[in-house]
Amino acid sequence: QQIGTQPELNLENPLSQGWGWWYFSNIEFRDEKVALFSTYLPAGTYEYVYSIRPSVEGTYNVIPPTASEFYFPEVYGRGAGSTFTVTPDE
Repeated sequence: QQIGTQPELNLENPLSQGWGWWYFSNIEFRDEKVALFSTYLPAGTYEYVYSIRPSVEGTYNVIPPTASEFYFPEVYGRGAGSTFTVTPDE
């Protein structure tokens, strides 16, 4: 849950207030993915971190992250997929 107010975006120095969730105008948590929407995103490399609470042991695939502009899908980025394993508590 996000608490607080979004700071005003300074287009002359967009990272003056640091990077944070406030860059996204909408965040949708879905069963198979998280969808983030932003009207402005400075060039660079980003890391989105989240916590999970696994309940079923096994090995799971993490789908590769992708990003693209809505009206210009030829502008895009992507990352590597991976796997993670859930083991029972001992």
